[in-house]
Amino acid sequence: GESPLAVHLGLALLRGERMDVALQKACELGAARITLLDTARVEVRLEGKRLENRLRHWQGVLVHAAQQSGRARLPELYGPVTLAAFCEGLPDGGPRYVLDPEGAPLTPEAAPPGRAVLVTGPEGGLAPEDLAVLDAAGFRRTALGPRVLRAETAPLAGLAVLQWLWGDLAGGR
Repeated sequence: GESPLAVHLGLALLRGERMDVALQKACELGAARITLLDTARVEVRLEGKRLENRLRHWQGVLVHAAQQSGRARLPELYGPVTLAAFCEGLPDGGPRYVLDPEGAPLTPEAAPPGRAVLVTGPEGGLAPEDLAVLDAAGFRRTALGPRVLRAETAPLAGLAVLQWLWGDLAGGR
């Protein structure tokens, strides 16, 4: 049940049930690691006991999604962290993409990578200062088509495309 492509998803914190849906579907689509991001336009503020409770809840969402989808391994869940901290902690190697409606179309790597990083923004999108941090860290601004996707839809579309190209959705192979 595990993909040959290990995708590390940087997921901006989303409000309410949107976060549950994004985490559940990211697990189903084979994300190996998920880091929750606190970006400039994130409206969710979690601290102390409230943060602990949300992280426990989200871990449960991942457990149930992994069981339902037949995953052999539970995605690792980290954060929330700033974009700068996220970028500093990334290992070298593998393509890095940030979904941006004004980005260039996705152009596949010549050879299938063993891992990739995908970052998606919050409601309202990533602010210019967020994009500057990602640009400096070597992320490619990537558009998946002509439509602007909702914050909970973008990570799912991005994961599906990456898994289709190099993972276990088998379309690109």
